[in-house]
Amino acid sequence: MTFSKRFFCVLFYATLATQAMAEPGQISYVKGTTDPATFVNVESVTPIADRDSNIGLKVYQYGEGDPAMNGNFIGLTITPRNKSIPAYTFDTGINVRDVQKISLNARQNALLLIVNEDVMVYPQTIVLKKKAYRIFYKMDSSGAVSDEIQVVRYRLEK
Repeated sequence: MTFSKRFFCVLFYATLATQAMAEPGQISYVKGTTDPATFVNVESVTPIADRDSNIGLKVYQYGEGDPAMNGNFIGLTITPRNKSIPAYTFDTGINVRDVQKISLNARQNALLLIVNEDVMVYPQTIVLKKKAYRIFYKMDSSGAVSDEIQVVRYRLEK
């Protein structure tokens, strides 16, 4: 593949991803708890350190749903490094087949998840769709985290 074709492909996919992320779909607000994370059937835990804002995040993937269609739920714990400030655990309400990528944007206080989701289409056919979720959290200058997060779902493909 020539340079110009590669450049065009990269530019095309970057534009496509930017356009898809520009139009949020479902938005929900989730209250957290100060109880420790007690997710059942944990399949994986991904720790994410944010050195700039002095918090630690853990993304939990746990199975409690229908394994034939998604069934992989996402939980989140946000822990300030200052132990005198409470940590919060959230059941995000996200139910997917699997998580492809997790990244943190500390400047926006946002976590990005790229996922695969099973979607039912007529007549009773399950198809795999790529989606994205952004989880926004609030934090004040002392390092205290809000007990509420915003979960925004984005469609990456039609």
